[in-house]
Amino acid sequence: GDSSGIGYGGKLFEKGMGKGAGGSGVGIAGLAMLGGGAMLALGAVKKVADFTYKTAKETNTTEEKAAQISVSARGAGESYVDPKTLLAEAYATTQNVKGTTADEALDAVAKFGALTGDFDTARKSMQTFATVSKATNSEMGAVAQSVASISQQFKITDPEQIKDVLASLTYQGKSGAIELPDLAQGLQRLAAAGAAFGLSKNVGGVKTLGGLTQVARRGTGSSEQTFTALERVFASLLQNSAEFGKQRVKIYEGKGANKKTRDIDEILVDAISKVGGTNIQKKNEKLGKLFGEEAMRAINPMVAIYQSAFGAAKGTGGAEPTNKERQAAGAEALRTALNEASNAAGTWKDVQQDAARMTATNTAKTTAMWEAVKAKFGIEFAADEHDA
Repeated sequence: GDSSGIGYGGKLFEKGMGKGAGGSGVGIAGLAMLGGGAMLALGAVKKVADFTYKTAKETNTTEEKAAQISVSARGAGESYVDPKTLLAEAYATTQNVKGTTADEALDAVAKFGALTGDFDTARKSMQTFATVSKATNSEMGAVAQSVASISQQFKITDPEQIKDVLASLTYQGKSGAIELPDLAQGLQRLAAAGAAFGLSKNVGGVKTLGGLTQVARRGTGSSEQTFTALERVFASLLQNSAEFGKQRVKIYEGKGANKKTRDIDEILVDAISKVGGTNIQKKNEKLGKLFGEEAMRAINPMVAIYQSAFGAAKGTGGAEPTNKERQAAGAEALRTALNEASNAAGTWKDVQQDAARMTATNTAKTTAMWEAVKAKFGIEFAADEHDA
């Protein structure tokens, strides 16, 4: 019959598609078109499969972490925290602090809990850890570990006090030489040294420790050296307390059960202003013997602050200053510098503003969108304590 096929019709396709020599076959070109459509369809299916696999893999990993925390947090004879509850808290954090992942949030809870055993505080502080992480470009887990060390050594567990401490440390870092990502790691070491020395077990003690770190960093080659030097400062003051006493520097106050170390800032001001008298060379030599070479890296910047004010002091009524007036000027300058470093301006509201700037980026928004997709799958299909 008349040919109405496309390309080569006829007997080749007459069985299924046409009749006669001309037939109505689909032909090679037609098959190519059909094949292209099939390939597009297969490509779309593959993309869906890849997306589903990626989503499932990531949500399963996150769910596994939630389940492990549920197990770790349970005390003998107690009930498990439902993993779905933990997942919901973690995914909620990813939407409140965009750019954060649920994996990071759960890692932070796990690290805090591993150091303290206090998973309740860890869960309540999840968004706090995330906010500081974004504001300071710190790893969320490192922030949590630092807070855990502080919590253990300084007995700070109230969520609002934790915010206060982190705000201070953040802005100490901004105005000093060590920013929070490094300070967060170092405080895990220094918290124990400071607590052993007798720093106040409160927010003020932590701020003092952070401030000392910032001042000491001016005399060292790295953050790591700073932390080591300060550890040696605390140890030297305790080990050589009798020798410091001979230089009219009291390490302790009170007697018997009331005996305790004096305020560390005041001890350092006394040591630097009194040891060696008014001769700077003699001062450095004696301080070096009492503190040791390692600790002097942290002490040298304080000596420099003292000596600068000592040399610039002015006497009463324009007269030449006496050595006593010079010493008083140096001591006051050092006291002021230590106080300003410890009490750097910065509130939790400031930290939130910094974090908000970072969570407004396209990358942060995209991460939040992906976490929302994972939450849809992860929470719905996660096992909980009631599943059997």
